[in-house]
Amino acid sequence: MQKQYVISRETMYALDSRTMQEIAIPSRVLMELAGSQSAQHIAEKYGLTKRFIILCSHGNNSGDGFVIARWLINMGAEVEIIMVGDENKMSPETLANYNLCRKLACPIHEDNKYESTLSQPNIVLIDALLGIGFQGKLRGEVASLIKLTNSLRSPKVAIDIPSGVDANTGETEDAFQADYTLTMAAIKQGMLLNTAPTYCGEIEVIDISIPDSYFPHNNKIGQIHTNLQYPQRFKHSHKGDYGKILIIAGSPSFSGAAILCSKACVKSGSGLVKLLHPKGMESIFESTLTEVMTIGYDVQLQIEELLAWSDVVLIGPGLGTSEVAKQMLKKVLLSYNKTLVIDADGLNILASNKHLLKESKADILLTPHLGELSRLCDIPLPELQKDVLNLVRKFAEEYSLSLLVKSSVSFYLDQSSLIFTTAGNDGLSTGGSGDVLAGIITSFIGQKMNIQEAAVNGSLYLGRIAELLAKAKRTFSLTPSAIIDNIGRPEI
Repeated sequence: MQKQYVISRETMYALDSRTMQEIAIPSRVLMELAGSQSAQHIAEKYGLTKRFIILCSHGNNSGDGFVIARWLINMGAEVEIIMVGDENKMSPETLANYNLCRKLACPIHEDNKYESTLSQPNIVLIDALLGIGFQGKLRGEVASLIKLTNSLRSPKVAIDIPSGVDANTGETEDAFQADYTLTMAAIKQGMLLNTAPTYCGEIEVIDISIPDSYFPHNNKIGQIHTNLQYPQRFKHSHKGDYGKILIIAGSPSFSGAAILCSKACVKSGSGLVKLLHPKGMESIFESTLTEVMTIGYDVQLQIEELLAWSDVVLIGPGLGTSEVAKQMLKKVLLSYNKTLVIDADGLNILASNKHLLKESKADILLTPHLGELSRLCDIPLPELQKDVLNLVRKFAEEYSLSLLVKSSVSFYLDQSSLIFTTAGNDGLSTGGSGDVLAGIITSFIGQKMNIQEAAVNGSLYLGRIAELLAKAKRTFSLTPSAIIDNIGRPEI
């Protein structure tokens, strides 16, 4: 397996089943592959001089844990197991590996008195308790054990997924706080959603011999985008070759959003950029945006020539939600037939006017954060987060468009693809970052990237710049203007 896939628990179960049936790899062999390779990664990361404490129950995830114990013991490490499950509930393969640990004289603590074991110095904690089948809330002894381990400063490793994290939704009230997660075959989608990334730490995928061909290309099997690509440039070219961009943005008191997205668009390589803004703001924009043509509009909204001129339109940053702004968005949606990016206030207006999407002939990309997405879908945010991928799929299919949903881990989804970008840091959690991203994406589209390419590469690029800046300054000091200033750095 070469690519980094992102899948649901149901898909993982189906892949396991297909592999066992079609390739005739038995369940116990898959468990051996998972455990043995995990042990190798753990030994490489932490060495063999530490004492490894493996937390197990009775499910197949714990079967992987028992295999890890065996392999670490055979490598010469000291290993102990804390067992909080029921031997009578184990599958045959899990029970077999549990008994092998007994034969190897591995200490197995089953008396609920594990505080002294966990208080030993120089330990690494390995969570093999619950796996991807977990849903709901941690309870009983497992909850107590995880609460205790989370209070320790020892390195922590999760096998497949931190216990307490829902593999589909990322929901958790509490979970094992891993520094390092070794997940089988593919990243589980819940590991990238909601608060789950804070529990997973560094994620590494363990290849257990499921063929790449078993991962079809559709919007239910995602991929992690890591190969940053830029629009193509040519020596013998002119400004018209790199996109004629029309940005419709800004309103009184909200000029900053228009300035940020316009500057980001220019800095990202656009050939020609025009900013269409409310009349009366000329002095603000003309003195600030020296590389952008600025044009004021009034209530007559005579913009047909500008729409015909442009290759791509961005509408929304700082637009406001006045009646004129609403009429502007309506006119663009009903008049434009090229690529249209809608962000910020454009999304807020759209939430009450979604019927216009079905009347539009434009190729549309929406770039909401989760709050804007909640308003678009008319679903309260807590409910949305419980099933965000499926709800976004339904929205994309109903309105025949593409979305880039922005969060600490962002994802792009259209009717055939699901792509995640994980780059970035908390320095992007500030007003204006989304405006910069909208400008980058729009610029990339103008330079002849398709919507998917522009969205995922723009998102990855923004994150990479933030990561680069964090090497020289604290993330709390990152600003959207600093992001723009560093567009084009050769290190990225």
